Order: sequence, then C-alpha cells, then structure tokens
Amino acid sequence: MIALVSGCAPGPQEGSPVYYQPSPEHRQRSALTAAEDALLLARIKAKIFSDELVDQGRVTIKVRHGVAILEGKAQDVYHRRLLMDLIRTVDGVVGVKNQTDLIHKGTTFVTAAAIVRDNIQMALLQDPDTAPCPIQVAVTRQEVILTGSTRSQPIKQKAAAVAKKFAGDRRILNHLSVADN
Repeated sequence: MIALVSGCAPGPQEGSPVYYQPSPEHRQRSALTAAEDALLLARIKAKIFSDELVDQGRVTIKVRHGVAILEGKAQDVYHRRLLMDLIRTVDGVVGVKNQTDLIHKGTTFVTAAAIVRDNIQMALLQDPDTAPCPIQVAVTRQEVILTGSTRSQPIKQKAAAVAKKFAGDRRILNHLSVADN
C-alpha cells in the first residue's frame, strides 16, 4: 500500500523558508538593551542641544536597538537632514530611521553666509549691551560687515568681538558709528 501525503514533496513554489524580521521598533528588548537605548538617547539629545545650528522643531526621537527613530514634523528638508547627519555622528547609533513630515515642503537652500549672519544677529540681540543698538550684519565669503550705530566705543568693540566668534576665517569690517550722547 502506498500512501500519498499532500505537501511532502517539493513543489514549484517551495524553496528556502523566508522568516519575518521585525523592524527595530517592533522587536522585543531586554532590560539591558532598553538601558543602552536610554543612554544612547541621552547622548543624542546632548549632542543636539549643544549644536546651535540644529532646530529639532517638533521632532521626537526614540531609540530601539541602537536605531534612532525620528517622528513628528521637521521645519524643512535642510533641518531634517542636519538633524539626521548629527545623530549619525553619535557613538553607538547603528542607524537613523526617518518618519518625519515637513512643515515647509518647499526646498530650502541655506548658505553658510546666511547661517553665520543669523548666528551673529541672534548673539547681538541676546547681549544686553548690543541688543538696543541698531546693528546690521552682512556676510560674504571673506568678510563680516557691521553697520549701524552703538552708544559707545566699548560697545562697538564688543559687537566686533561677538561677530568674531561666528565669523570663522572671515575678516571683520566694523563700520559701526558711535552715537553722540
């Protein structure tokens, strides 16, 4: 007697089995892995907060099995890319998974000169001596040009020193005038 059992002989669609590999955010974690992920998240956040150019916006970050997962809304393509690139530099990050939407979907191109200008303007506005002064900042590849006026020579020099912190290799042209009191 011969018994035929269906499914025992290899058919045309059979081969090596394919196993489901869950994504990092769905895999089970041990207590040790969860602690390592929490420590990595703390290092990522410290790196982000220490970088003046990164605008985290409304992006939340989770870490699972060493993979940083970004969710929420990024300002634009530039800020999302800057955030992702910065996270990749953190020791222990094995990958970055982007699940963000963009607030401003249009392409935004920001030049290095514009970033330097914005940083100088922000620093001048945050300084109690230079904040009340009408100071304009222009930045080229080689120069930072300060125009406007200050109340005194020491404030004029302080404005130049603030600009120098962000100027890099650029020369500072301090064309600020000192207002007569």
